[in-house]
Amino acid sequence: MIQILPASPANAEVIARLNQSVHQIHLDRVPHFFRQPGEIERLEAFKELLTQANTCAFIAYADIEAIGYVLAIIHERPASVFSPARRWLYVDQISVEPIWKKRGIGRQLMQAVLDYAHAAGITELETDTWAFNDASQAFFKSCGFQPKIIRHWLDGGA
Repeated sequence: MIQILPASPANAEVIARLNQSVHQIHLDRVPHFFRQPGEIERLEAFKELLTQANTCAFIAYADIEAIGYVLAIIHERPASVFSPARRWLYVDQISVEPIWKKRGIGRQLMQAVLDYAHAAGITELETDTWAFNDASQAFFKSCGFQPKIIRHWLDGGA
């Protein structure tokens, strides 16, 4: 049985471990854009993130084994002459351990984020993926996400 539980700064070590596989995908594809943090550096980064009032995270457990997580950040933008004020939840990271993929765990993690957003009165969710990450794009599409902005870059360093 899979259980989805809210994470706290006390869970930073678990999330730091779970982050490694998804971060490696990005390191392998765009090594000049990403760094390989040391274990302590990664742990401290997650401790800091998890203490932020605008950050929420959830961990998926199979019995007592942590097998995935999602981390989301509330963003707010004041009104401007060109746009109204906005408040949205940005899904910054989601990862399920490779041997647990294709079992609905990512969808359960996303449901926890949706429930959190609704409880906070937030109706907009956003995320992004790298163009090479077809699996993530398919996953988010299956969760109801649709493309909003197509962002281009010119990488003269590759």
